[in-house]
Amino acid sequence: MTGFPAASGHPEVTAATAPTVVPAQAVGAPVSHEVTIVDGRFAAAHCSCGWRSAGRRSRATVRAEAHDHALLYADGRTAGA
Repeated sequence: MTGFPAASGHPEVTAATAPTVVPAQAVGAPVSHEVTIVDGRFAAAHCSCGWRSAGRRSRATVRAEAHDHALLYADGRTAGA
């Protein structure tokens, strides 16, 4: 990141001085988990929290992973927490 030029009157912002962005999910906001199956050549499960399963040929495996994710995070936790 190059930052703003000093002549613009703004302090230079670099990767070391940039503010850290914390997603709302990380600060305790409840997250809904609505899992859908995306079916094509391979099937995959996608959740509204951002979680995605691996693409698989076995639709039964994808459905099982989606079900497990929905059960595991039913209390509103995030997949990364």
